[in-house]
Parts: sequence; C-alpha cells; structure tokens
Amino acid sequence: MINQTKTKAIQFEQYRQLLSVNNRTLITSSIMAIILCYWQRDVSDPSVLKGWLALILGINLARIVIGFYYRQIPTVDLHEIQKRLKTFRIGIITASVVWGATSLLMFPTNHVEQQMLLLYMLTGFSAGSFYSYSIDFISAIAYTLLALIPLLIRFLATGESFSMLMGASGFVFMAFTVLSLRNVNQSQHETIGLRVDAVEKEKEITASEARYRMLLNHSPVGIAHFDEDLNITYCNQSLADILQSPQDEIVNRSILMIKDDAILPTLNKVLAGEVATFEGQYRATISEAEGWMELTAAPAFDSAGEVVGGIAIVHDVTAQKLAADEIKQLAFYDPLTKLPNRRLLLDRLDHALTISVRSGKRGALLFIDLDHFKVLNDTLGHDMGDLLLKLVAERLQDCVRDSDTVARIGGDEFVVLLEGLSKEPMEAASQAEVRANKILTALNKPYQLGKHQHHSTPSVGIAVFRDHGNSQVELLKHADIAMYQAKKAGRNLMKMFDYEM
Repeated sequence: MINQTKTKAIQFEQYRQLLSVNNRTLITSSIMAIILCYWQRDVSDPSVLKGWLALILGINLARIVIGFYYRQIPTVDLHEIQKRLKTFRIGIITASVVWGATSLLMFPTNHVEQQMLLLYMLTGFSAGSFYSYSIDFISAIAYTLLALIPLLIRFLATGESFSMLMGASGFVFMAFTVLSLRNVNQSQHETIGLRVDAVEKEKEITASEARYRMLLNHSPVGIAHFDEDLNITYCNQSLADILQSPQDEIVNRSILMIKDDAILPTLNKVLAGEVATFEGQYRATISEAEGWMELTAAPAFDSAGEVVGGIAIVHDVTAQKLAADEIKQLAFYDPLTKLPNRRLLLDRLDHALTISVRSGKRGALLFIDLDHFKVLNDTLGHDMGDLLLKLVAERLQDCVRDSDTVARIGGDEFVVLLEGLSKEPMEAASQAEVRANKILTALNKPYQLGKHQHHSTPSVGIAVFRDHGNSQVELLKHADIAMYQAKKAGRNLMKMFDYEM
C-alpha cells in the first residue's frame, strides 16, 4: 500500500511539474525556433525553414491546448495521471525529433558561425529541459538525446577538426547531462518518497489524536461507556446533545433510560461478548427527547479477558428518517392535496384486485373530473384553482370510508377506489352509485375562494370490478370513458360504464 502511495505521489508530482512548466517551455521553444529560422534565412532553403517552423509551432500549440485542457479538468486518479503523463511524453518526444531534424535540414556545411549557433541553441535548450523535465527522467532524457545526437553526429561527420572537436565536446556534455540527470531525478524521487512517508506518519498521528479526541468528547456521534450493570460510566457531548440532557445527569444512570424494548436484548448480547446493533425509535426518559437512532455496541474486556461492560456508539438518524419519509411522500403523494398520486393509486388498485379475487367482494373506480375548471384558472388565477383542488380533496375524503382511497392523478382529475362492495354485480353497482351521488352532492356545494364564492360541479364515471379480466389499465380506462359520457350528457352527472357496449 505504501509503495503504491509513493508511486502515485511521484507520478502526480511528475505530472504537476510538467504541467507547470508546459507553457513557459513551449513559448521559449517557439521563440528560439523563430530566431533560428531568422538566423538561417540566408543559408537554408526558405521553404524548408517555413515548413519546419510551421511544424514546430503547430506541435507547440497542440501541447499548449492539451495543457490548458488538463488544467481545466484536474484529476488525482492514478490511471488518468499515467495517461496524461504518456501524452506529455509523446508531445516532448515529437518536439525533440523535430528539433533533432535541424541537423538534417539546417546544418550549414560551410558556415562555422551558423554551426556554432545551432549547437549553442540546441545544447542550451537541452540544458533548459534538464531543469524543466528533470522530475520525469523519460521526458528529460528523450529531449536531450533526440535533439542533440543527430546534430553531434553531423559535427563528427564533417571531417573538419574544429567541427569534430565540437561534436566530441557535445557528446561529453550530453553524457555529463545524462549522468547528472539520473542523480537529480533519483534525488527528487527520494525526496518525494520521504515526503510521502512523512505525510503518512502525520496522518497516523493525526488519526490517533482524532480517535482520542473523539472518545473524549469530539465525536460527531454519541459515545457511552457502560459497566456490567448497564450503568453509564462516561458519555460524550454528542450523546448528551442527542438525549437533550447535560453529561453529568446522564453519567451513573442506566443506559436503559434510552427507552425501547429492543435495546435490552442488544445490550445483553454485548455483555455476552458479542458486537450487537439496534435501529429504531427511542425516547429518553430523562428529557422525553424522541427520535430515531442507530446503536452499535461492543464489549469491553479487562486484563483477564472478562467482559466488564461495553462501549456504545449512537447515531441520531432522525433527520435521515424524516428525509426518507419526505422522499416517500413526494414519490407517492400529490404535493398540493396530499392525496395519493397515480403511482400509489395503481399500487393500491393492484392490491384491491388481488383481494377481490380471493374474497369475491367487488370494488369500483370513480373517475371524477371538475367541470369548467380551466375557466376558473383563467378568471381567478391558478392560486384560486389550487385552493379549489384542496377543498375538493377534503370533501372527497369526507365522502368515503377509511378503507377507500381518494387519489389525485393530475390536473383536476380525481379517482376514488371503493373496496369491499357486494359480491353481486348489481348490488355492487348500486353501492358505487350511492357513493357517487354523495360525492356529487358534496361537490355541488359552494366554495369560498378568498373573497369569491364559487360554484363547481363534477362529472363522475364509474367502473365496477368484473368477475374476470380486470386490470389496472382497463378499469381506469373504463371509468374515464364513463366520465366523458357524463360530460357529453350535460355534466354534473354520473355514468356507469356499460360492459355490454
């Protein structure tokens, strides 16, 4: 694990340093390329110079763009760092090959001054790469060798004593640079390794101190020590906050003051030498604080290995529980009327169909649509429309039994699910009609919408469960069809779906 950590740290430092010197190095490279081409304008083919300059500037621009992209999207992922390092190295090698090509394209055979300039620029630039890329041995050595070796070979191949001396001197310089680079690179890696070791040691010390502080009083969760009689011998401030009582009032009290019948078996397991957990509601008898908790307890042993009590860690999950309840509310209930939504209606309808098959008792769906609801929204505004929907929801709930379901499935559309009706089709239909008439009467009463008194009527469609072939989709469709028949017949009516149609 330590070796892997060091490897990641070294490669990240290589990547970071290459990224930090990227723009500076490339700008310097571009300027030197321009200077070189300008100096060589009288001794080299202009088209060759232009082509070479365009190539080196294009490569530099591409590397600048890549560097900018990497800065915009930072990463600490080892695999991604390795990929980016590879990209950097490819760019460096490509650029060094192009610079090395100057010995083929721009070597002035009969111009010693130009030869010296070319040697000066390439050796100087290589020396610069020594410092810029020294953290990454592959990049530094590739640049040095690929840029210089072709030129030094050309010097040696001239056959002239001075040029050969320059070539030989260049090889000596390059060898010295490579040896020095290796030492510098190793030293940098060792420094990084020592730094990683120091950081890891510091983390261990910090973690140890944090655990100590946590046990004393700084844990984000409640902690309590208890003896074999289940009396609390220590509690931290977090537990005191959860139980809404001062620490000194909790110490020496039984841990069973966190009242729940399921806690005692959990603690008995701990006294038997097991790690045990509890999750559920609690009520602290000392303060009457209530909520939900997750409790994990482990045994504490003396030097002889005997259980002398335990340590309990308490998480107050009341907020999470309330959040989960809220999510459930949003998932299954209409936020405006607090009625079940379509999803919950279908679930209850599926359950009702199953019960109906088993018991033989029928059920029914009442599809309710408010007449001319859009006119209300257009005249009085959507706020008044929302208020009307809430009042309609209240009246619908008053018209049904506790076993029935009132749901809002969208806009001004409501559905009432009636369960436990008669086994006989005609009688079940009659019972559904009685309930529908009650709804019609209730919804026909005037509504007080702020300063306005409003009269609204519903159209109701009824679909009674059949002996067979019932499905959620069919029942909703049939009730919907019956509702539209009520609207066509003049509104403020109810219609029964006729299965014989």
